[in-house]
Amino acid sequence: MRSYLSRHILYPLLLVSLLACSDGEKVDELFGNTNGNTIGDSAFDFTPNVYDYGPVASNSDNAVKKIIATNVSDQALSISAVDGNNAHFSISSTTCSGIIPAGASCDINVRFEPATNGELGTTVIVNYTYYTNTYKSTMGLTGTGASPVSFPGIDSIDQI
Repeated sequence: MRSYLSRHILYPLLLVSLLACSDGEKVDELFGNTNGNTIGDSAFDFTPNVYDYGPVASNSDNAVKKIIATNVSDQALSISAVDGNNAHFSISSTTCSGIIPAGASCDINVRFEPATNGELGTTVIVNYTYYTNTYKSTMGLTGTGASPVSFPGIDSIDQI
C-alpha cells in the first residue's frame, strides 16, 4: 500500500508542486523555508532588469552595456557561469564568479554587435549553486541591427 501511495499520489503531487514553482517564486516553501527569502531562480536581481540597446549599425562593435547583478537572498551563492552569448551579443567581461555574499553585487558587461538588420535579443543567464542545488537567474536584452549610413565619395567626417 505504501509503495502504491508513494508512486501514484505523493510523487506526482511533488512533481506538480515543483513545476508550479519552477520560476523560483517561493520554491523554498516546499522545503520548509517560510521566512520570505527565496534561494530559487530569483536570487539575483538585475539593474536594469531589462535593456534595449536601440538601433545599432550592423557589423559595429561599439555598444557595451553594464548590468549589475545583486544577490538578494540571505545566503552567499556560488556563481558557476554567466552566459548570454549568441551571434549578436557577447559577455565582454564580468566580475560575477565564485562566491557572491548576500547583498553583494557584481558586474556583467554585454556587447551588442548586430550581424544582421532587425530586432534581435538574448537572455543573460547567471548559473549558481546553493549547497548542491543548481539554479539560474535570467534577464532579457534586445537591440535592433540597423543598416549603416554611408555617403558615396565621403570616407570620413573630415571630408564634409
